[in-house]
Amino acid sequence: KGNFVGFLSDFVAYGSAETALGVLKADINLKTPNDTLKYSGSLASKGFQLGKLLGAEPTVKKTAFDLEIDGKGSDVESMWLDAKGQVTSIDVLGYKYKNVRVDGLLHRQVFEGNVLINDTNVKLDFNGLVNFKSDVPQIKCVSKVSGLHLDKINLVPSDTNGELSANFTLDMSGKTMSEFHGNLFV
Repeated sequence: KGNFVGFLSDFVAYGSAETALGVLKADINLKTPNDTLKYSGSLASKGFQLGKLLGAEPTVKKTAFDLEIDGKGSDVESMWLDAKGQVTSIDVLGYKYKNVRVDGLLHRQVFEGNVLINDTNVKLDFNGLVNFKSDVPQIKCVSKVSGLHLDKINLVPSDTNGELSANFTLDMSGKTMSEFHGNLFV
């Protein structure tokens, strides 16, 4: 449901669209110069299957967000997307994080930028990249974390209690916590 205003090669679309990955609400300018799709504006969803789009399931699942975007491309392999805004929730490793701010670039299944999390089980200032492109996801970052409840966000078994606060540099890869390997400097 929505409206289109403009020309075939340059128009504004606003409204909502139901896709196989979830319902999206948009107010976006779309341009198609040289057969390349370019877009900018606002995009929101209350339950979008981001993990499926990125090929990162089961590590990443649904997300709810309200973002300002600027990008080009129509498939994940070649997409370039600069996004800023609020991620109300995102399910990673079976935990639903809430109150996330994002300011970064998603390009060819690699996110690079800043993520601020103000969740009841973790406060995080992440500056780095997450690579979903390879068979084994990779994380490289410099971050500050406080009040990280390891068991509650599924980083350790539920019978293990622990809370972590630290500044760290991370260069790790793995599909699950038991498969992660790399370097962590605290």
